[in-house]
Amino acid sequence: MLGDFNVDSTNKQHKQIDKMTFDMSLSPKNYNDNLGGLDDLKVAFSNKEFDVHAQYQRHFTDGESRFNGRANGVLNLITNSVASGADYKIGNLSFGGRAFMGDVTDENLVETDPVVSAQFEPGRLGFANGGEFNTGYNNNKFNLNMSFGVLNETNTVLGMLSNGLLGIDGAETQYIDVTAAYRPVENVKLSLRGTFANTVAKPSGEIIAELSNIKSNAFAFSADIGGFSFTAAMPLAAVSGTMGYDYADFAVVENDGHYEVMLNNPHTEYIDLSAQKREMRLSASYKKAIGEFTDAGLGLVYRVNPGNTDMFGNESILMLKLHHRLGI
Repeated sequence: MLGDFNVDSTNKQHKQIDKMTFDMSLSPKNYNDNLGGLDDLKVAFSNKEFDVHAQYQRHFTDGESRFNGRANGVLNLITNSVASGADYKIGNLSFGGRAFMGDVTDENLVETDPVVSAQFEPGRLGFANGGEFNTGYNNNKFNLNMSFGVLNETNTVLGMLSNGLLGIDGAETQYIDVTAAYRPVENVKLSLRGTFANTVAKPSGEIIAELSNIKSNAFAFSADIGGFSFTAAMPLAAVSGTMGYDYADFAVVENDGHYEVMLNNPHTEYIDLSAQKREMRLSASYKKAIGEFTDAGLGLVYRVNPGNTDMFGNESILMLKLHHRLGI
């Protein structure tokens, strides 16, 4: 998490030539990706009503952190994403859509600190692609946006890999993502987000007899006041779904001096796939420039039922980061 905790917001570039805009942001982390730490690259053609864009994002969060829960919980599963889309505005209303593709890797786990994982090539679990349609309302103080989309995965289900006897050959997830933001005064922003998803998986393992649709959701409330930020979130987790597998009782019996295995009571057993203990994640941070070339930040993350289990207790993470740029 410390590697993802960015206190320097100046490492961004914006260029505009007539109606063409170019935006790029770099990370102070040295990724092992041969891209020089590129986090975001966007090229757009826009006017007052219409916008067409193409964008690369190392993490498909649309500018949010991977870990605090503010991002779309379904799209946050994707890394090295490439997307293209268009938006049309009519007064305060907007309509648009985009198509996207990328990788599902093992680096999105909270346990995988980006400081360490950035030095290695992430393990690719599968590929993902999809698209979404969005509509929204925006004025000077209030913003409401709703997205309807679909995500197709190969080899994974909501970012999780399953193979062998319990193998699953990918999944299709339909989701609805709703965000609302209110700015009562300057430098104050209150936000709400809810993501609701339904996943249809494709079992291929020899043991799986039945697999129902998997329903999941994620919620977040955030407040930004000057340099202070607070987020209370419930990260994406399954809330319903069952998997059935073939099961029978076996007994070894003697038959005329020989031993045989008898199969009794063949039936289907079921496993509840929903999270038994839902994780609650509380995040707070304070960032401040303490000089012309120096930025500092303090961050705290408190996880209740981390990993959707109470087996290991709660978890506290304290981060202190100082970033100094050479004044050249």
